[in-house]
Amino acid sequence: MSQEYYLHRDGKGRFLLQSVETGILEGLLFPAMPGESAHAFSYNFGSVEYPNQLINLGDFPELENMPFFTIESCDHYQLSNYLQKPEFQALWPLLGSFGRFLGLSLNANQIPPSTHNDAGQILWQYKVANPNGSWTIPILDLWVNEQGCWFCTREGQVLVINHQGEAIQQYTLPKLTRCLAGCEDAAYVSCDDGNLYDLTAKLPQPIYSLKSTGDYRYSYLILAVAQTPDALLIADAYGHLQVLNTDLELQWQQHRADYWQSCFLRSDSETAYLGNYRGVSAYNLKTGQEKWIQQLSAPVLCGDLTAQEVIVGCSDRIIYGLQKTPTPQTAGTTVRPIYTCNGMPYVLTLSVDEQSLFVGDYTGKIEQIDFNGNLKQAIQTQAGAITAVKFWGDRLYATTSQGVLICLNF
Repeated sequence: MSQEYYLHRDGKGRFLLQSVETGILEGLLFPAMPGESAHAFSYNFGSVEYPNQLINLGDFPELENMPFFTIESCDHYQLSNYLQKPEFQALWPLLGSFGRFLGLSLNANQIPPSTHNDAGQILWQYKVANPNGSWTIPILDLWVNEQGCWFCTREGQVLVINHQGEAIQQYTLPKLTRCLAGCEDAAYVSCDDGNLYDLTAKLPQPIYSLKSTGDYRYSYLILAVAQTPDALLIADAYGHLQVLNTDLELQWQQHRADYWQSCFLRSDSETAYLGNYRGVSAYNLKTGQEKWIQQLSAPVLCGDLTAQEVIVGCSDRIIYGLQKTPTPQTAGTTVRPIYTCNGMPYVLTLSVDEQSLFVGDYTGKIEQIDFNGNLKQAIQTQAGAITAVKFWGDRLYATTSQGVLICLNF
């Protein structure tokens, strides 16, 4: 089965290819000239792709006579530099879920100095050491309990730091570790080998695999894990949602092929909420029956739940509140814009008293806002994008794409 792509045009007329199956930005399109030999082209430039693989080719008449093309691939560091340039910023709302997926951040030297007393708010910081070089190791997710702060990295590490900022435990998994979830004393971490691991033992134990026998199209990238007292929920990069019981037995699963990049997954006692590239879907937690779908104007990157609303941050920089109970007149639910961030929101969490929201963005800023959209205070960190935020007691813990765990007093 050949790969299919969406085309996006950047500020200089070049074309970016985004995978229809995963939403991942694959690279730049390099077209062949009309009449060019496919054999000669592939010899010089690599594998050949064909126009029928481009879903929205009709939107770009200048490519009408292109016989075939190849992909000039980029690693995420190249893409980060590419997307930071002013002429390409219009692409960010389209590619926000991809940026969230990789933890792309703006260059710190582009950020103006903060006017707030940030030093008084930062209690301590811990930076992930890299014995193999000077490059930073991004932290991708965070979970906090009484023992300390658990976080996972792009190098397959899981570290535990106590509430005084001291390292007390470390695990190493086979591949990149992407998300953490926990309930009481149990901590679970996802790994890009397709497994979910239990961290309560001395060594991490794989307890559930998303791999499907005989299906090699997927890398089984788990993007979100959530837990309730009765269920464990897992969402991957390809639109799959699975719900397990406390014995880790599959209760139900859903799949929407166009709902890739599901970075937001939360559940209350009755409903599971899945944010994706197109909006938010609500499912009955026990049966998997779809309750409602609410499309939004941009991909959902992060979110949390109150008693009445699903709060989500989207790549159009807007924080929305979605009423949990749909109105009888519509199939969806009531949506209200709460706040427009300066930067694209990557993560958000509720305060302990649930009276305000804390939002971390791709520039490293953390903002505290109330539910009427009033900014209460903000802090500008200088350690890359904010990749996770969690409250514990009166402290806010945040992790960054440059491998820093920050303990803040808000």
